[in-house]
Amino acid sequence: MLKREVYLSRIRGFYDSDLVKILVGIRRCGKSVILNQIVDEIKEKGVEENHIIYINFELIEYEELQDYKKLNKYIKDNIKDNKMYYIFLDEIQRVDKFETVVNSLRASLKI
Repeated sequence: MLKREVYLSRIRGFYDSDLVKILVGIRRCGKSVILNQIVDEIKEKGVEENHIIYINFELIEYEELQDYKKLNKYIKDNIKDNKMYYIFLDEIQRVDKFETVVNSLRASLKI
């Protein structure tokens, strides 16, 4: 797979910041590929797998989490300690009121 270095180099410096990062673009332009490449890079830096929460809302196993309250509970249930967690929400626009989840997490957790 082609490494999207131009885009990765622009966001790489923000991997460990507490800013919420958003990738936007037209359909099928490679946003999910970039997300997966970011996951690979943070794993290479030593981030443990259990500190990465990756939810792809195109997959049927996450359909239940399209309810924003269930999504919030799922994420919080998977946060087990006070270390940094990396949360990736692919195709998050499928979740009504997803902004409420993001704001709630930012207010209550260090993610």
